[in-house]
Amino acid sequence: MSLKICSIEGCNRKHFARQMCNKHYQSWRRNNPNAEHIRRKTPEESFDLRTRWVGDCLIWTGTKNSKGYGQLRINKKIVLAHRFAWEKVNGPIPAGMVIDHEDHCDNACCNPEHLRLATNAENLANRRGVSSNNRSGFRNVMWDRQRKMWRVEITKNREVVFSKRYQKLDDAVQAAKEARQEIFGEYAGKG
Repeated sequence: MSLKICSIEGCNRKHFARQMCNKHYQSWRRNNPNAEHIRRKTPEESFDLRTRWVGDCLIWTGTKNSKGYGQLRINKKIVLAHRFAWEKVNGPIPAGMVIDHEDHCDNACCNPEHLRLATNAENLANRRGVSSNNRSGFRNVMWDRQRKMWRVEITKNREVVFSKRYQKLDDAVQAAKEARQEIFGEYAGKG
């Protein structure tokens, strides 16, 4: 991945926003009366101005973190946009719970109808797709070099709760999908 640099001629600083480094961006903000970045009176106003409907998803169009989750600043604190949307409709998130994107639509989606409460373990189980280090291309399926077979392994609460081997990849993929559904139910995830 190449490092983005400031678009201002002669500047080699790292890109910050609007194709400019932080220094040039801040100068642009101070001197541009039409700058988009205007302080809003309420977090709700800020939220409404930085979301738009795409199909049935309410997509955050403002700043996002490295994982694609929307961020807004409330009282000098960074708040994830989907958590803000959930709390706006449902009230405070109970201790020990997180907000899960139920339908795996988009990390930037803030539609409260696509969100649900989950424990951290349920949220982790409800992943979409495979891990970055997965070589089979299918969740919970790996090649067992010693036995020359496909192995399906599923863990829950740090314990292996399902482990079987299969000759055919298709059989292993189907078994993994069925086992995840049985073990995690509605939090089985995709992939």
